[in-house]
Amino acid sequence: MNLKEINISVEVHCLRPDWAISHHNPKYNIVRYRLYVEEDLITERNWSWDNNIFLNENIWIATNKDTNTVIIEPVLYRPEQACFTLKNLQITNYPFKIDNNQDTSIQFTTINT
Repeated sequence: MNLKEINISVEVHCLRPDWAISHHNPKYNIVRYRLYVEEDLITERNWSWDNNIFLNENIWIATNKDTNTVIIEPVLYRPEQACFTLKNLQITNYPFKIDNNQDTSIQFTTINT
C-alpha cells in the first residue's frame, strides 16, 4: 500500500450578517469552523476577520486513495450567524480534477501520471 503525500490548498470564506457582528450577546461573536479531509479533523479555528477576508488553508495528507473530500463544518451558537464556504481548491504536487464542488465540501481525484 503506497501512500501519496498530497498538498492541498483551499480558500475558506466566511460571511457574517451585520446583526451577528454587532450583537450584544458574546455568544454571537464566537465563530469557528472545523476543516476535515474525509472524516479526519485537520484543524479547528476561530474566525476573527471581516467579511472581505479569506484564509488560505495549506493541508498535507498521506493517503492511499485517489478520491478525497475536503469538508468545512461551522461551529456556531446559531446556524444563521455565519456562512462558511470553500473555494479555489488546488493540489500543488499532483495533477487533479474536481469531481464535486459545493459550498461546504469539495471532492477531488488525483490523477496518476
